[in-house]
Amino acid sequence: MRALARAFADDPAWCWALPERARRERVLPWFFDAALRYVARCGEPLAAGSPVLGAALVLPPARPRLDGLQLARVGLWQMALRAGPRGFHRFRIQGRVLDARHDADVARRHYYVWMIGVDPAHQRRGVGRALLRAVAARANAARVPTYLDTTNAGNLAFYAAAGFDVVHAGRFPGGGCDYWTLVRSVREAAASDAVGSSE
Repeated sequence: MRALARAFADDPAWCWALPERARRERVLPWFFDAALRYVARCGEPLAAGSPVLGAALVLPPARPRLDGLQLARVGLWQMALRAGPRGFHRFRIQGRVLDARHDADVARRHYYVWMIGVDPAHQRRGVGRALLRAVAARANAARVPTYLDTTNAGNLAFYAAAGFDVVHAGRFPGGGCDYWTLVRSVREAAASDAVGSSE
């Protein structure tokens, strides 16, 4: 999942947790390889392009929450070693906050877009829209909402165009970056699909 690693290279959450670029460049490919293994077990990875230009790591309504045991089994327990004490502490802060928001901000059954990204060299060409339409089709068929979070303010207009509404905006404690949680209802998804299909 090198496309995802490149897509998140300058993401505010990653930059706060791992401010040294060299460390981010080492950790990101490893992290997304492990995340892909997790989603292959517990959800559905969606990819666009060949070679892959962008991807979405999606968890289904039956198990939309991250499972700590399964995360450990795919190797993400190593984050403590790879990120270092400060980075790991900041990742834990992010995880606690976003887990609490996840519980509070969406109905129990939903699709969760855990990660979505497009290689920067191929952004603004419809790759991300295609990935979100694929998720929307699944959510509409299941009649459930779709949930995601972001720490990149530049993504908010993109998600709004795809039918997502901001549910909560906050900032991670301890000097962290801003974050937003967003939900797309089934009704909103159907309406924005009609718009997106004409592009």
